[in-house]
Amino acid sequence: MNGSPSPSKVRHEGYYMDDTFTIFLVENELFKVHRYYLDRESKYFREWQMIPRDIGMERIAPPNEGQVDDHPVWLPGVTAKEFEALLDYFYKGQVTLHSKPWILDLMSNSTRIDADVPWETLLAISTRLSFPNVRTEASRLEEYEMTPQHRLCLAHDYDVPGWRQLAYEELSVSPRSLEVEEAEKLGFATAMRIAKAREACLRLNPVPTYPDERVRLIVEAALKPASRAV
Repeated sequence: MNGSPSPSKVRHEGYYMDDTFTIFLVENELFKVHRYYLDRESKYFREWQMIPRDIGMERIAPPNEGQVDDHPVWLPGVTAKEFEALLDYFYKGQVTLHSKPWILDLMSNSTRIDADVPWETLLAISTRLSFPNVRTEASRLEEYEMTPQHRLCLAHDYDVPGWRQLAYEELSVSPRSLEVEEAEKLGFATAMRIAKAREACLRLNPVPTYPDERVRLIVEAALKPASRAV
C-alpha cells in the first residue's frame, strides 16, 4: 500500500531537520537560536566545533557547550549588531533597509553620511563568516544610494566587483577631486587612475554630469592596464 511505513526507515536528506538550539556568545550578549539556517548556509558554522577559543590555543570544548549559558559557543570577531542582522535575515525573512542609507551628492564635500545601515552590516558578516547566498543578496542592493567613495571602499573591503566600475565612473564625473584621506584609503595607483579618467571626462564637450557611455569607455581605458586594481 502506497504511503505505508517501509520496513527500513531512512532520514530524508533535506527535511529531517535538527531542531537543536545553540547558545552563542557574541561580544557580551547571549543568543539562543536554531542551528539549522546557520549550518545550512555557512561552512563556518557547519564546522563550528573547530572555532578556536583564542588565537594560538588548541580548542577543547566542554561536553555541554552551546547548551547552557555558562558554556556558550563564542563567536570571535563578530559584533552583536552583525549577528542580529544575520538572524533577522533568516528569521524575519527580510532586513530592514533604509530607503536612502547613503546620500549621493556629487556637489557636496561630504563623502559619507552616517546612518544605521543593516544591509551593509549583513554584507560584512556574510562575507566574513562565509554565507555566500546571503552575501549575494546583500550585494544586489546597489540601487540604494551611497557616495561613490563609499561604494568603492565597500567594493574593496567586501570584494564586490560589480560596484567598482560604477564607482569609478561616478568619481570620474565628480566636480571635486579625491580628498587626501580618500586617496590613501583607495591606494595611490587607484587614485591616479581615477584622476586620469576625471581629467579626460572634463575635456569632453559637453562635460558629463553623470556617467554615460563616453564616461564608461574612458574609465575602461584608464583601468585596463591594471584590471586587478581596487
